Amino acid sequence: MKTPVAFARYWVVGILACALALVGGVTLMSSPARASGICAQGSTPCIELQRNFSYPDGTTFIGGPAGTQVNVIGGGFGASLDGKTISLGVVKGEDILGVDPNPALCSHAHVNTGVTAVVGAKGTSGSFMASFNWPTGTSVGNWSICAYLAGTNTPAAGGNTDNAAFYSSSPYVPKVSVSPTTVEPGGSVTVTGAGWLPAENSIVVYIAPCKGCTPIARYGNAASASNGGFSVPLTIPANTKLGRYLVWAGSSAIPVSSSSSGPHLMVGSAAPIPAATPKPTATTPMPTATPLPETTATARSVLAVADKPQTGSGEGLALYLGLGGLLALAAAAGSLIYLLRRRRAAIGSAAASMSWNIPQGAPDDPTEPGMPTL
Repeated sequence: MKTPVAFARYWVVGILACALALVGGVTLMSSPARASGICAQGSTPCIELQRNFSYPDGTTFIGGPAGTQVNVIGGGFGASLDGKTISLGVVKGEDILGVDPNPALCSHAHVNTGVTAVVGAKGTSGSFMASFNWPTGTSVGNWSICAYLAGTNTPAAGGNTDNAAFYSSSPYVPKVSVSPTTVEPGGSVTVTGAGWLPAENSIVVYIAPCKGCTPIARYGNAASASNGGFSVPLTIPANTKLGRYLVWAGSSAIPVSSSSSGPHLMVGSAAPIPAATPKPTATTPMPTATPLPETTATARSVLAVADKPQTGSGEGLALYLGLGGLLALAAAAGSLIYLLRRRRAAIGSAAASMSWNIPQGAPDDPTEPGMPTL
């Protein structure tokens, strides 16, 4: 049976253990993540690539096509750069630490990755950590990663090296295509890839509503040829809902995938939609123009004179006065003819109404009764 003193001893030990655990836990929780690796521990400015990619046969290397995710640790840049921002770029060539170091390589033309980091932000003076996707446009071959003072082309710490060169296998982000682009449920398609890591057999192809969604069809471990291309068949399940699906692929050996913006596969009826028959357009016949009556010679001459351009105000006045005189004479002549015709008609009517009473056998004596006296 333990005495009260023994219990007190255990009680004190327990309290001390809990206190140490609590202090240790607080210390671990409050400490920032520290950079580690060869470059982080040295005094020479250096950038270390954190990942070696492995082939199924055990061969390892660092590299991949454009779009490959790259994680790096920088170290040995000195406490004078702590708190300052650096930008990362890549330069064609090798400057491997301990093998063929060449800090001056970073002063050459570089391709900016668009990624920055703050020196000393992870708890180790003169170090930094960063992650970026390998930029497009880098030709096939070995490239080195360099750090620059932000906003300048000046290499940080006067230049730096890395622990390994990155092998750019393609200047383009890997891509896929699908044929046909429309298929009925239960049908088959062919997915073709290009720009992938050469001789890789760990490419996974998906057809899904979106990138990361549960796929309706999947092909695992597609193998690429020496040029980074591949072609695989896929069958669409018969119970697939009609709609638009994303076709994409990713590598299980290196962190790279095709674009999430396409291509797309349409699952639905493959029958072409008949073109709409155009409706006949009603046409209204244009009315035939009625020809104008023939203009008389007199009217034509008058119109011709009237249409003649006038060269001066005096000539135009004389012309209009002449036309007015002709019209007045014509009106007077017509009135005279009209009056003469009426007079002749009146005389004829009076003569017809007179009675001539001439006795039979009487001589033509104007004094005889019955003769009218003129």
